[in-house]
Amino acid sequence: DRVEACLLLGDNIYEEGVHSVDDEQFQSKFEKPYHNLEKPFYLLLGNHDYGNGHFDDNEKRHLFQIEYSHKSEKWNMPDTYYKKAFGPCDFFFLDTNIDCMDSDSIQKQLKEMKEMIRSSKKRYKILCGHHTWRSIGGHGNADKQFEGFMQDLLKDVTVDMYMCGHDHCKNHSVVTLPNQKKVHNVVIGTGGKVYDENMKFMENLDKGDFDLEVHSPYLGYLVFHATNKQLMLKFYNEENVLEYDFLIKNAW
Repeated sequence: DRVEACLLLGDNIYEEGVHSVDDEQFQSKFEKPYHNLEKPFYLLLGNHDYGNGHFDDNEKRHLFQIEYSHKSEKWNMPDTYYKKAFGPCDFFFLDTNIDCMDSDSIQKQLKEMKEMIRSSKKRYKILCGHHTWRSIGGHGNADKQFEGFMQDLLKDVTVDMYMCGHDHCKNHSVVTLPNQKKVHNVVIGTGGKVYDENMKFMENLDKGDFDLEVHSPYLGYLVFHATNKQLMLKFYNEENVLEYDFLIKNAW
């Protein structure tokens, strides 16, 4: 099947982001590695794109990644958060760096993202962010601030899936919300840095609201195939060997 696009779920320029729209890292860490992959990329912001706490960020380095969309035919990040449609799916790209925002910015994103999701007419609604919401990897479950954001968002709108990076592993779990709605939760942060296989924390399941389906510590990627009748997701390792797949036939 034809691949329509590629998604990068944050930490696009590792490890401290870029210093300008002309930063050489756009070439060395994006254009050159993906030279042979002639597809549009859609990206969102990770903590490393903000500088990973190493700087006071007066230069707002993450905004250079938005600006770079005007210089690259492949790189697409129209804003810090946005919506993009592919086939029967709407993908909603969040900026989950809540700790880098003031309260007004957080509430603005929350309000506008609710409106985007509510207005979607697509069969499937896929929420994308960088930070983990539920995970048995090293970063684990969401911190209090991000958890509050997700609860505020999902009490008012319905999505089929949350996809993220941050943990350098693969997870698939199913989260049950307080209103008993269910959301598929996918961690796919295995596009770069090798992971410590021992960083598997089953005690994170003590949160009690999610059931783990699979975990893998190996580098790799996720292939997402959607039709009007079903979603098929396949995890591959870096040798292009299928590790795990799952099928979603109905929206919750």
